[in-house]
Amino acid sequence: MLRTRSGLPRHCSWNADRHGTRRVRFRKAGFTTYLTGIPWSEDFMRQYAAALEGVKAQTMEIGASRTKPGTINTLCVFYYRSPDFRALKPSTQVMRRNIIEHFRNAHGDKPVKGLWPRASQTTDWWQG
Repeated sequence: MLRTRSGLPRHCSWNADRHGTRRVRFRKAGFTTYLTGIPWSEDFMRQYAAALEGVKAQTMEIGASRTKPGTINTLCVFYYRSPDFRALKPSTQVMRRNIIEHFRNAHGDKPVKGLWPRASQTTDWWQG
């Protein structure tokens, strides 16, 4: 096990909370937690191993469980992942994302089904 300059295992650092108490914080790949106990003790190392496992368990996409299939939210996510969106310049991506997120905040949980009339219904109005 590698030690860092602080004397702690990798991905750990000393942090002072708002009361001035020093605590060990584990951070890796967007996952963060506080570890208790004396560094390098058995209890501490069990927590450290669990934190490393938590990093592996958290590899699923953030927010995936909150996005319901068939909603505006799902359409937005698919558009952000599309090659068309990724091919845009970063400034254009930011502009479009701001517009889409504004719409998504207002209508994201609404279902896509039923938003547009069926093709058979739309052909009658223009034929006069």
